[in-house]
Amino acid sequence: MPTLDDCKRKAEICLRWADEAANNEQRDTLLEIAALWTQMELSCADPNKVDEAAHGPRISEAPKS
Repeated sequence: MPTLDDCKRKAEICLRWADEAANNEQRDTLLEIAALWTQMELSCADPNKVDEAAHGPRISEAPKS
């Protein structure tokens, strides 16, 4: 499994390549890949944060009285 640093570095590389992409399709694909590396980075740090990054924060139910 890649380390936090590996994931971060690969996401940064994809973002750099996206800036240099020849067209929008390449740029969008590289941005998607960067997002996946970022999700992987979050899952290495805290598995619960992947769901938040992908779907927004979880809303817990209010305590019942």
